[in-house]
Amino acid sequence: MANTGFTLTGLGANNADAGNNAWTTPTNAQADDAAYANSAFTVVPQTSQYLHCTTFGFAVDAGATIDGIIVRVPRSQVIVGVHQIQDNNIILIKGGTRSGTDKADTATNWPTTDTNKDYGTATDLWGNTLTPADVNATNFGVAIRCKNSGDDDGTARVDAVWIDVNFTLGGAPAGVRRTLALMGAGR
Repeated sequence: MANTGFTLTGLGANNADAGNNAWTTPTNAQADDAAYANSAFTVVPQTSQYLHCTTFGFAVDAGATIDGIIVRVPRSQVIVGVHQIQDNNIILIKGGTRSGTDKADTATNWPTTDTNKDYGTATDLWGNTLTPADVNATNFGVAIRCKNSGDDDGTARVDAVWIDVNFTLGGAPAGVRRTLALMGAGR
């Protein structure tokens, strides 16, 4: 099995089709630099809108089989009182649409310092059928939505969003297939 390595999102955007609170500066999720995409909660309980992270720039070979997707999110919360921000939805975006199994950890509070949280595994397709064309597309990614379930105001913070695509190459390695094609072999 091969993988792309953790690749940083190329586009963070707020999607307002659900939830109460927008993600301010969603493009801050495009760099791991302690500048945050924030969703501020002033009324409780509430949910954030979706933070859509796409445009990862993957170039998985067309003959490969996608085996699994790991999403890594360094996230934290700033809160007055009791720590209470939790995942609401963590779901892949396929073809520009949220799709598959929701991987949200709805029982664990976000930490008060930046901590990486991984979702999915090297063999988990999140309930989707994924092809190299799907993951290479600019409209492939992940949607993040959180909730404030307590009684105090707070702010959810996402520092960056990374995805690692795990795959198995099909047949001869890509370089060999290209060489054979150029030589006219393998017809």
